[in-house]
Amino acid sequence: MRRLYDLLTFAITKIILSYTTYPFVMLHLGPGLYFYRQMYFFLHFTALFALFILPRILPPELKPIQTENIGDMKKSS
Repeated sequence: MRRLYDLLTFAITKIILSYTTYPFVMLHLGPGLYFYRQMYFFLHFTALFALFILPRILPPELKPIQTENIGDMKKSS
């Protein structure tokens, strides 16, 4: 299972890095935008989905806040 995870994260990292650095390699905005249009801005929309919609679908677990009594802190000092 760990090998699959390593392989998957390696491949996804390579794809994302090549997608985001292409306009900088071309040194022109036009070819970069053309490339993104050809890819339908796929990773842009995926990132927006992960930032705004995914937390509403799968909300993070709320951890209880631990409070300490001030009196306990004075005794340990």
